[in-house]
Amino acid sequence: NVLLGASREQFRYNTTSASRKDFPTDDFEVIDPGDAATATATGNKTYSALTSVFGRLNYSYKDRYLFEANVRRDGSSKFARGHRWGTFPSAAFAWTVLNEPWMKPVQSVMSNLKIRVGYGITGQQEIGDYKYMASYTLGTNPNGQYLGSFLLKPNGYSPDLKWEQTTTYNLGIDYGFLNNRINGSVEIYKKNTKDLLNNVSAPAGTNFSNIIIANVGEMENKGVEFNINALAINTKDFTWELGYNVTWNDSKITKLTA
Repeated sequence: NVLLGASREQFRYNTTSASRKDFPTDDFEVIDPGDAATATATGNKTYSALTSVFGRLNYSYKDRYLFEANVRRDGSSKFARGHRWGTFPSAAFAWTVLNEPWMKPVQSVMSNLKIRVGYGITGQQEIGDYKYMASYTLGTNPNGQYLGSFLLKPNGYSPDLKWEQTTTYNLGIDYGFLNNRINGSVEIYKKNTKDLLNNVSAPAGTNFSNIIIANVGEMENKGVEFNINALAINTKDFTWELGYNVTWNDSKITKLTA
């Protein structure tokens, strides 16, 4: 089974806000424009896009050995040229042990026994727009005027922003008994994230803001997940399902670059 595809997403935001204060009368027959000195009007417009191409290959042999490979290449307008594109591959293999001929003696009791192993890289670009480029905001504070005009103030930015990437390794076992009336899984995983995107403090004098978005370090997550489910009662008028799960996770920052 082979899949090839492409996608493009575009996001446009437009906002407008206006206000005026100090209306001395609430008589609807009198048109009262309010105090002109308090009039304000602001607006904002942003645009971002994500372009992707991707492919997937699934292969199954005798319903016992399952293989899947994926690769996608994503381009985001939220990063500068040279950092805009990221390639994210993944692969997984599963062995349905229960379907092996030598497992026939237990197939009357077991309904599922599968071992899974996987590897993959994912990207993260959920940050604001234009954070990598110089931009300006029109000041609205009346005390910040010069010769009757409002001033443009520069915003903080990080010109070298790039994709945050998470590499995941996992090993799992799926099991089932009595036609899957009892079923569950055990999972061991490890995730390594690099080029973390986060808000950080900028040293005084190094940027136009004391808080900027930047790639600031690395993180490691590892853990074990276990779950078991049981269909205790299943009749025409009454069904009772039980479930239990427990997770252990260890998360730590392994590197900070800012």
